[in-house]
Amino acid sequence: MSDWFIQLPYPRALAADAAATNTGMVVASNVTDLNGNFISGTDEVAQLRHPIVVGSSIRMDTTGYPATYPMPDWAASSWLAGAMTNGDWRWDALTRQKNAWTAWISKYGLPEGFYISHEANLSVWANYDWSMYVSVGWEAFLVQSVRDAWQLAPGVPVWWSPFAYDRYTTMAPYARNKVAAETARVMQTVHRWLRTSDNIPTQGINLVLQDGVGAGAARGIAAIDAVGWCHAITTAGWPCAVNVERFVTYDQQTFKKADPAEVGRRIAVYKKAGIPIGPSWELRYAL
Repeated sequence: MSDWFIQLPYPRALAADAAATNTGMVVASNVTDLNGNFISGTDEVAQLRHPIVVGSSIRMDTTGYPATYPMPDWAASSWLAGAMTNGDWRWDALTRQKNAWTAWISKYGLPEGFYISHEANLSVWANYDWSMYVSVGWEAFLVQSVRDAWQLAPGVPVWWSPFAYDRYTTMAPYARNKVAAETARVMQTVHRWLRTSDNIPTQGINLVLQDGVGAGAARGIAAIDAVGWCHAITTAGWPCAVNVERFVTYDQQTFKKADPAEVGRRIAVYKKAGIPIGPSWELRYAL
């Protein structure tokens, strides 16, 4: 669905954006703070925007949650990698996620879907000697996320939008194929575990890969890279949609709206490649 948008909360703007555009769906990414309090503006969003997919809490710091296995500092200190190898961090994050979902249901009723706000960098799921520990940690996180969603609202779908930091077109073929294969393996394992061990008749998680064009502007990420990753993951055995980033940044500090014409060309590329369009970052940049 090309009219899905993910929105990060920031004071009162989420409600204004939700009211100002004719979207078919809004994913409210982070709806509570780490203490379980709803972010400012949540009431307005819940009242103005239906249908809605609800995310979890803001991201936890990794301080005090060391990586379980040796890895470089840049990976060990990251919520994308090292933190996921730490069982305590995973459970704390999962608890906050479930609490946010529970609070939403208690106050606003059932959403049309659950969104896993925690991201992953799929590029580190292979090709490092510590990669397996990261992907297995994510495997456990995803399984429990679906368990929690199913317990709260059986049958309500779960969405997740990770990214691949590296350019598909410049990464060595053997390396990118390993990343795609590991991504598909994790998703297949999650699905199989839920079906056989938890008796949850679900297709697992809807995987929507961030295209990275906005966040990776300084590194030359292009639509062809997203096409390559999605096709590779799908070929390896798990269906992949694309998240069309509606912003552009060159320093990860200053974000601005992407050129609408460029976004339109990107969407045309994905459609021509047969890749479904999923929820897109971010609503405020689509206005």
